[in-house]
Amino acid sequence: MSGRAGPGGADRAAAVLFLVAAASHALRVGLWPEPGLWDPSYYRGVARHLLAGEGAVTGAVWTLLQQPPALPMPADLYWMPLPSRVLLPGLALWPAHGDALVSILLAAAWAPLARALALGMGAAPRAALGAGLAALVGGLYARQASLPDCFGLVGALGGLGFLAVQRGRWEGAALVAALVALSRSDGALFGLALALGLPGRRALPVAAAGVLASLAWLARGAALAGEEALALRSATARAPGIEALLLGQVPPHLGLADRAAALLAAIPAVGVAWLAPGAVVVALLAAWGLGRGEGGPLRRPLLAWWLLLPPLLVLLAPGAAHHGAIYRSGAAAFPALCALASAGLADLNRRAVAARAYHPAFLPALLGAAFTAGSLFLARASDEPPLPDDLCAPLAALPPGAPIFAWHPLAVDERCGHPAVVLLAGTSPAQAAELAARHGLGHALLAPPGHERPALAGPADMPRLLPGWREAAPGLWRAPGPPPR
Repeated sequence: MSGRAGPGGADRAAAVLFLVAAASHALRVGLWPEPGLWDPSYYRGVARHLLAGEGAVTGAVWTLLQQPPALPMPADLYWMPLPSRVLLPGLALWPAHGDALVSILLAAAWAPLARALALGMGAAPRAALGAGLAALVGGLYARQASLPDCFGLVGALGGLGFLAVQRGRWEGAALVAALVALSRSDGALFGLALALGLPGRRALPVAAAGVLASLAWLARGAALAGEEALALRSATARAPGIEALLLGQVPPHLGLADRAAALLAAIPAVGVAWLAPGAVVVALLAAWGLGRGEGGPLRRPLLAWWLLLPPLLVLLAPGAAHHGAIYRSGAAAFPALCALASAGLADLNRRAVAARAYHPAFLPALLGAAFTAGSLFLARASDEPPLPDDLCAPLAALPPGAPIFAWHPLAVDERCGHPAVVLLAGTSPAQAAELAARHGLGHALLAPPGHERPALAGPADMPRLLPGWREAAPGLWRAPGPPPR
C-alpha cells in the first residue's frame, strides 16, 4: 500500500482501507451501545414512517413551539431530510439493524477520502495512508461517526466536496454543497466555504447551490406546515439556549449585543470545536500544516469552515450552536483535516529527525498511539447513556398507537409506535392540560433512573403539571378517568 503502483494499486489500497475502516466501525458499534441522543431516534423514526407508507411524518412533539393540530405531523421542520433518507435502503433490507449498516459504511468512507485528499496535497503514499488511518480512528468522532445521525453523512459529503475542489470540479462541488445543505440547516454555508477554493465564475454556482437548496426545502416546509415551519426556523436563530427552544420561551428579538455576549460565553465551546475534530493531535498538526502554507486550493475553504464557522454559528443561532451544531458541522472538515495533519506531521518529523536524530518512525508512532488511545477513550465515554432496553415495556398494556406524554418522545415514536409529546419541568399546568386535550393523552412515561435531566418533568413535578394523575406502573402515570379528547 505504500508504493506508487498506479491507478489499479491505488484503487486496491483505497478498497482495503475502506474495508478495514468498515470492520473497525462495526466493532465499535458492537462493543459500545448507541447513546440515547434525540437525533438518531428522529432520523430512524422518519425513515420508518416512510417505509410504512405514511409519508415524511413524525409522531413526536419535542418542543412546545410546535402545536400541531394532530399527530402525526409533517417531518423535517427542524431537522433536515437527507440523514433519514439515506437510512431507507438499509432499513428496507434489514429492519433491525439496517440503519447501523448504512452508518458504518458512511463512516468508513472517511478513511479513503482522507487518503485521496492527502495524495492530492502531494503527500507521500505512506503519509497519505496515515491520513486514512487517522480518519479511520476518528478522534472525537470515533463512535459518533457510525451513529445513525448526520455525522457519517456530513463527513463523507464534506470529504467529497473538498476532493471536488481539489480537483477543480465545480459541478461536483456544487452538488455536494446542495446535499450538505439538505443534511444540516447550517450546511447552507458549506458551499460558500467550498467556493473560496475555486477560481472566478466556477465559484458562483458552488456558493449558490447550498443556499438555494436550503431555501427550496424551507419553502417545502412552509407549504406543508405554513407559519409553523417558518416560526420554528426563526425561533432556532433567536433561542439563547436549547431549553428555551424546548419550552417555547424564545425572545421576539435577539440583538447583536446579546449574540456577542453569547459568543463570549461560548468561547470554551468554540475552542472545543476547533480541537474536537482531531482530538487535539490531528487538530494541532493540521494547524501546523496550515501555518506552513500546506493545503493548496483547500487552504481557504478549510480555514473558513474549521476556524470561522464555529463563532459564526454561535452568532447566528446561539442555542443550537451550543447544543452540538458546531460539533456536527465540523465533521465535514474531518477527512480534509486528517489529510492536512499528515502534511504537518511530515514536516515536524523531518525537523525532529534532523535536529534530534530521532528514528523516522518515532514521532508518527508516538502521536499515532496518543491519538488512537484518546479516540478510543472518547468512543467509550458518552455524555448520554444508552436508551434502556425495556423502554417500551411499561407501554405494553396501552392500546396500539395510543398517544402519550414522554421524556424522550422521539424514541417512543420510533421504537414503541406511540405518538408522544415531550413533558418538561418548565411546562405550565395550562400548557400540559391543553396538550393532553388536543392529542388525547392519557398516560405519561417519565425518565427511568439514570436518564433524569433538570429540564425533564419528574415525579415531583406531576402534582403541579397534571393534577390527579397517578403512577400506574414504575415510571408510567395515568390520567384519572378516560383519556381526554
